[in-house]
Amino acid sequence: IKNFSSCGLRDKVNPVCLIIAIVLAVACVFLFEPITTLILKGFESAGFKVEGDLGYEMNTWWRIILGIIAYALLPAVAEELVYRGVVQKGFESRCTAFCTIFFSTFCFTIMHGGLQQFLYQIVLGVVLASFFYYTKNILYSFVFHFTNNLTVVILSLVGTPRFMENGFFYISDFMGYFMPILLSLVGVGLVVLLIYYLRIKYKKSQNNLLLLSDNNNIVIEDEDGKYRLKDFYRRLNTTERFNFMLGVGLAIIIWVVNTLSYFR
Repeated sequence: IKNFSSCGLRDKVNPVCLIIAIVLAVACVFLFEPITTLILKGFESAGFKVEGDLGYEMNTWWRIILGIIAYALLPAVAEELVYRGVVQKGFESRCTAFCTIFFSTFCFTIMHGGLQQFLYQIVLGVVLASFFYYTKNILYSFVFHFTNNLTVVILSLVGTPRFMENGFFYISDFMGYFMPILLSLVGVGLVVLLIYYLRIKYKKSQNNLLLLSDNNNIVIEDEDGKYRLKDFYRRLNTTERFNFMLGVGLAIIIWVVNTLSYFR
């Protein structure tokens, strides 16, 4: 409850950030799915079994509604409250921005438990963590997450574009390898621009608070003294090191075991 109340849901919504979250969520599906498909084609040749559908038939309107709730809405709400509202807030209280986003993304990616969407989950993890860190409002992360999931559900209904299923039309020719890489580079560029934009807005908001802090009891976030990634482990006490390594170790073991189970 304490973490939920600190998620910024009562703050004023920035329509620009909201539009960016929706547009980028849709764009990420089309920009990163081809490179994911290309990589999985390589793993398939090594015996990896790829799951290509949602495993739920949406052939009536009520099953479509249930599918959207189960595959788009509930995961977005639950995962954002856990990975951003609890996990990320925990790291944020003691870590710098980069360190916080790194560990939030790591937890989000590794706990999905498998290789199939590994690259895609890293990208989503960075975007979701950045939205929450720099806006202090979990609404943008939720909207991005829900829209991204919803796009996948819609594609499962209407049919996935051919270039997303086969790398880029034909994976055996030059374009089949070049275009997925090019699209992913465009996607990375958009993510970098998003983080740059959010950082600028964040610094402006901090500067505005600094101007008001002389006459009001306003807490300005200061990264001085916070844990950096390179010295994070060294600054933990013995109990924290044990808990940290135990959690990371178990998560990696689960991920590896689950991934190996998909190899024939």
